[in-house]
Amino acid sequence: QGNSAFSKNNRADDDRALRRYWTGIRALDALQPGQPTPSAGSVKIPPAKVHGLLAEAEDLPRIEDLLVALQLNCAQVELRRCGWQAAADLSDLVLRRRPDNMKARYRR
Repeated sequence: QGNSAFSKNNRADDDRALRRYWTGIRALDALQPGQPTPSAGSVKIPPAKVHGLLAEAEDLPRIEDLLVALQLNCAQVELRRCGWQAAADLSDLVLRRRPDNMKARYRR
């Protein structure tokens, strides 16, 4: 749903896409064991109501892949909205997980 909204290329749909991406980030973050994804700079991630209750060890790599993709999507929306600092902060979150991620480096 976020990608569909983002592809419409207007401010209202960008906002809708961003909300949907953040919903996915919060949901996936709640599945991970340990601490929630840290906030970075201007990006404040609202905490999930429950945390680390559902993921199995074999699910964690896929969850991390999805989190990275959603954070990169949020960064791309922020770039389109001229939210330079938010885009950089989201890219920093990705680079903490994946230091060699080229999309995050480019969007940073």
